[in-house]
Amino acid sequence: MNDIAAKAELSKATFYAYFESKEVLLDTLLLNQLRDIISRIRELIARKTGKENCFIAVCNMFVEVSKKNPVCYSRMLQYFGVPYNEKTPPLYKEILKEAQTLSDTLYQAMSENHLTKLFTAKTPQQAVFYLWISVTGIISIIQKKEALLLALYGVTEEEFLSFSFKQLYLSASDD
Repeated sequence: MNDIAAKAELSKATFYAYFESKEVLLDTLLLNQLRDIISRIRELIARKTGKENCFIAVCNMFVEVSKKNPVCYSRMLQYFGVPYNEKTPPLYKEILKEAQTLSDTLYQAMSENHLTKLFTAKTPQQAVFYLWISVTGIISIIQKKEALLLALYGVTEEEFLSFSFKQLYLSASDD
């Protein structure tokens, strides 16, 4: 906390006036990151670059987020599955609300772009979650296994991510 306060050019006491703990700071950063991701996805959709390009761009945006802010990205992955009830702290509730907005935004994008091959009448949100965990899982594992991937197959992280995201796109596309 001393290092964070120093980088923010605040005293530790002033810093604690804004954030009661490091976890609250990280959760606040996560909330801002989620809002930024939602905004960026909406911008990608609005560009109307075609459904495959949009899908791949969203996937690559998550790669970018994972590299630019690995702590927030990791924390973002931890929050799915956090219970939402009367004991849930307000900041958690905001994070979960933004996570739902993210899911809804992805669902809307998939629906509008006919990426509904995985949907059934009862499980559209499950299909969105499936793609979400597929993308984030691929990113998380490949970032840890790039050397192995290169040694075994002569493929870089970027090449494998491109291949994987294309396969996910094909699994979801109605074409």
